[in-house]
Amino acid sequence: MTPADYHRKQEAPPPLLQRSLFLGFTDPTLGGRNRDKGDGPVNINDSDPANDFRQAASAKEKAEVVVRVVSTRLARALSIPVEEIECDKALSEFGIDSLMAVELRNWIGRDFRANLAVFDIMNGATILSLGDAVVGKSEV
Repeated sequence: MTPADYHRKQEAPPPLLQRSLFLGFTDPTLGGRNRDKGDGPVNINDSDPANDFRQAASAKEKAEVVVRVVSTRLARALSIPVEEIECDKALSEFGIDSLMAVELRNWIGRDFRANLAVFDIMNGATILSLGDAVVGKSEV
């Protein structure tokens, strides 16, 4: 079954099918990645991370947005509950390799307008320190 099949049945697809690899199998009538908030398997959460980041009043709030979204995306990629993500662990402990680090860097650059080096992500960075780094390098 594809994610679109689950959506038609009004059931949540298993975490494995919510990965970006399967985005091509979503129902095109749902608008792909940017469906209505909270409606379907591809949405990360009920908000727009880039918008939340821009609207955050302080650097601490901005870092919290980054930590929340990175944790959620990492949990989804690993097919584990977000509650099992420990934000003070190094990303490498979660199995983040250089390819995933490049994808993470590109996403951070696009959503938060922060230019991070892959080395910054791979060099023992925790999710918490990544949040601070994004805030420090963001152009927003």
